[in-house]
Amino acid sequence: MFIQSYSQNAVPQLIPPSPLTQEVEKYINYNVSMYNGLPEISIPLYTIELKGMKIPISLSYHASGIKFQQNSGEVGLGWVLNPSFRVSRTIYGQPDDWYEMPGYVLDSMNYYDLLNEENKVRAPKRDQYLSRFVDKDFTGIPTPANGLNRIDGEYDYFNYSLPTESGAFIIPDRKNKIIKPMELTNTMFNYESGTSQSGILNGFKKFDITDDQGNIYLFGERVAADTNVFESSSKHNGLLANAWAMTKMVTALGDELNFKYIGVDVGMYTGSSLALFEAPFCAAGRVLSGSSRSYATFKHYRSFLIQEIKSNYESVKMTHKDGMTLSKLEIFADDNSLIKAVDFYYSFNGVHNFLDSIKIADSKRSTVEVYKFDYYEKQVYPGDIYIADQWGYYITSVNGLNEFHKEFKSDDIDVVDEPGADRYPTKQTAGYLSGDFSDRTTYNGTRDIFSLKSITYPTGGRVSYRYESNLYQDGFRQRKAGGGLRIQRIESEDLINNSTLVRDYVYGEGESGYGQAILDLDKNYFVNEEVDFMQDPIWLQPDYPRRVLNYSKSIVGDVSATANLSSFVVYPEVAEYEYYSLGKNGKTVYKYELDTFYRAGSFDFPVLKVDECLKRMQYGTDYPKYTNYYKFWNKPLLSEKSSYVWYKDQYGQDQYRRIKVDSFSYRSIFSNIYKGLKVIPFANNGTYHPLKNDLHYYYLLSFFKKGEYIITTGKRYLTQKKETEFDENNRSLSKLTTYEYNDNYRVKSVKTDNGLDIDLEEYTYPTDLSGLNPNNEINRPLLLLKSKNILTPVVEQRKYRLDKSGSNKRLLSAVYTTYKPFQPVPDKILRTEEAGRITDFVPLGATNNILTADSRYKPVILFESYDEKGNVKEVRKENDYPVSYIWDYKSKYPIARVYNAKSVDVAFTSFEADGGGGWGFPGSGQTEASSPTGKKCYELGAGAGMLMYMTKVGLTPSTSYIVSYWSRNGKYTVSGEVSHKEGRTLNGWTYHEHKIQNVNQTDIGGNGLIDEVRLYPEGAQMTTFTYQPLVGMTSECDLSSKITIYEYDTYGRLKIIRDMDGKILKQNDYQYQKPVNQ
Repeated sequence: MFIQSYSQNAVPQLIPPSPLTQEVEKYINYNVSMYNGLPEISIPLYTIELKGMKIPISLSYHASGIKFQQNSGEVGLGWVLNPSFRVSRTIYGQPDDWYEMPGYVLDSMNYYDLLNEENKVRAPKRDQYLSRFVDKDFTGIPTPANGLNRIDGEYDYFNYSLPTESGAFIIPDRKNKIIKPMELTNTMFNYESGTSQSGILNGFKKFDITDDQGNIYLFGERVAADTNVFESSSKHNGLLANAWAMTKMVTALGDELNFKYIGVDVGMYTGSSLALFEAPFCAAGRVLSGSSRSYATFKHYRSFLIQEIKSNYESVKMTHKDGMTLSKLEIFADDNSLIKAVDFYYSFNGVHNFLDSIKIADSKRSTVEVYKFDYYEKQVYPGDIYIADQWGYYITSVNGLNEFHKEFKSDDIDVVDEPGADRYPTKQTAGYLSGDFSDRTTYNGTRDIFSLKSITYPTGGRVSYRYESNLYQDGFRQRKAGGGLRIQRIESEDLINNSTLVRDYVYGEGESGYGQAILDLDKNYFVNEEVDFMQDPIWLQPDYPRRVLNYSKSIVGDVSATANLSSFVVYPEVAEYEYYSLGKNGKTVYKYELDTFYRAGSFDFPVLKVDECLKRMQYGTDYPKYTNYYKFWNKPLLSEKSSYVWYKDQYGQDQYRRIKVDSFSYRSIFSNIYKGLKVIPFANNGTYHPLKNDLHYYYLLSFFKKGEYIITTGKRYLTQKKETEFDENNRSLSKLTTYEYNDNYRVKSVKTDNGLDIDLEEYTYPTDLSGLNPNNEINRPLLLLKSKNILTPVVEQRKYRLDKSGSNKRLLSAVYTTYKPFQPVPDKILRTEEAGRITDFVPLGATNNILTADSRYKPVILFESYDEKGNVKEVRKENDYPVSYIWDYKSKYPIARVYNAKSVDVAFTSFEADGGGGWGFPGSGQTEASSPTGKKCYELGAGAGMLMYMTKVGLTPSTSYIVSYWSRNGKYTVSGEVSHKEGRTLNGWTYHEHKIQNVNQTDIGGNGLIDEVRLYPEGAQMTTFTYQPLVGMTSECDLSSKITIYEYDTYGRLKIIRDMDGKILKQNDYQYQKPVNQ
């Protein structure tokens, strides 16, 4: 009879988001930057324009290399479609939304560590406590004492992406719902837990985020109609979300953008492993050695893809084939007319889906632009075999099962091949039990398999990318590949003019080629060594502890997830050489400040005794590693940028002369430190009982490995910039700029020393003014801004000049902006006079809790009124005439500008859009191709059972007004008329102009078509406009009613400008040239 093993390869517990979300997270954590060796590669498709914000829709490619079995995603391998706004998380330990993280976690741990009792008494109590941190799915280990629930010792790690910023946060206080961002920010976070209305989720169901510009972003479920807005894995029965889709954004001025999604099934392969079981000497041949191979398994997720983005002005609709791959993107105006369509074309090589081309079509669905893409080693041939290198990227192999480090082959292991009494183990190696090993670390050239090779643009140009492997030197100065790719060369070919711009990149200090490893990977990160207790079938008690080696294809433990939050190698210096096909141009050298993002440490080692049963522990003392220090806000920053020009010296040798150096200094601020506890199973026994298994604790201090860790939050500030220019004789001239910040991380002063004197700029923001009385009218505008988290406006800007010594501070200028009390928009702009002579200026502040400004301010610009969307209706300079604006097309475009008139005294409509422009009338405009401006007009008279007329109310009787229009049926009746004149006739339309007086309301009546109806005070000057929404202005009618017509092609490009008689004033013709060889 032989003894059973219970090994289960226990590793730290974490659940990452889906492969789709991980691709989005790359752009948050694995920055596209020179210090990572990554170029920015994107294809713009369209831009949604909201009040105060633009949302680009584009494709982005992350050129860090393609990982083994990487998901092809929505738009082909390596590409992502923007926007992809979401909150996502990696679950560490127990899920934050189900389990508390008590403040006594570490205190309790210290208590059990310090109990003054022998190990066999102390250890079971400690293990019952530690078991509360471990997933209940693990078996054969201690369990919590009766009545005690499981608790969490780790913080889940959340990422968020917004149009204005992206970052990460944790939830350190789940009871009070406190969120802390990793990098300090003024952005506000809130969340809500519970059961979703659909009943498919029970946990964090929505997040609300407000940035420091007052824009609000809503994620997750808001109403029952919000479907497919969660991402979940098969773990926890799909009841917990790994990502929450943005469902709505609302700008500070009230513009909305809404998102709809489809649900998709996606998955990822978890790494395979190989377990080797050692035969202990004390079993005397009753235990066989052996191996057990587990292959990669598919982990299922339910995720989401954007189906529609809808603003007040347009909708962007996506069509997916096969429930995943984006095949078409269409932009429609609010009247459902097509603006643009983008078709996506792919090919499948048997392994991955590749984006081959995109075709952008006009409103008639005729193709206008084509982008084409090519890739390295895209073709897969019979016999091609790939495996993952140790960083997870593609490499070729002769055997797809050889997935483990070849260095493991020489590991010692005691072996018993055949059962029998007194058959003691013989010493063998891991290679004796398995042959599934290969070289996963040796540098053997570029690993650019399936990576983007080139983009051919609609203009005929082509950009080609050449890569090389990341490199670094270890502590022994050995050259090592660092995982993934860095850019080596970018060639931008102008096929029309037959010229090429080449950029070459050389890395490392002094162009050594080497960077710094964030994580110096070796084989040890890919093994987990455990202890199994095996049940003696006769005595029914654990009798034989034995060693188990678990080799993994992937990094073991949470270091794997941490490593994916950044690159493996960063570069302190990168040189960019630039030259054209006809000659060299120059170079730019970038230097970066590098620091620690995170550190990996070793768990407490729980083995107490090593004897003939447990002879050796080769890896368990130090591995697997876990992340014990997080400092992700401490990303590399540019410290120096040096520019050089190329020349040939007297010997004809290439030389580079320095012409400018910009150097940067920073200051780091630590904000908070959060501590946690990570626990993983180490030993295993199928019949563990805390009161009967004393023998366990003869060998072990614990069944678990544990380790404390900390997360820090903070921010790095630019404190100084020095700009130095050099002449041909290397003589220099420098300018030094220093920066100081307020408590809300905004620049409060900028001091520039040019060597002669010092210029100083100071800024005051809403948050700088505290303690304001909310009942005082003067204070209300700033309190409104702060209540809406609108913290970026500069309320006061002061410019000073100082002598070289820093004395004789005198004001050059000061600008003070006041705001409306009920809308977050400017009210007045005030400036100081006597520039350069004020030495006693008093900065904006509070006196007796009331906002107080310097008495020498004079108003310069007054914003008299706005519409509900924050559009200026009336503005004027001090002691000058007012300028009024009328807005239409859902308040997106100005349709009239009127000089010398108040907004209450003007009205205009050409019946093109949804508004009346100050006129009241029943019904709406009708289509008329001959209309003087636009495409619509209005019919006066009896229609649809009602009298069709136009009215303008709120006039001032003492003011004379002008009412003008174009008519198809002669003069119409205008109440209050005192005079009338008739103008020219155009395409059957005649211009009429009436002067009216002594009325507080005027009506226009009659029978017939009318268009371009204006009202403004006599002496004012009105210019009016019509538009094709999302395309451009279609007509402009100036103050003398002279009309200019703008025509566009079906792709939205300005084609013809005509005068009102149809004469062409300007014509554009758009043609893509062919290369010179075609």
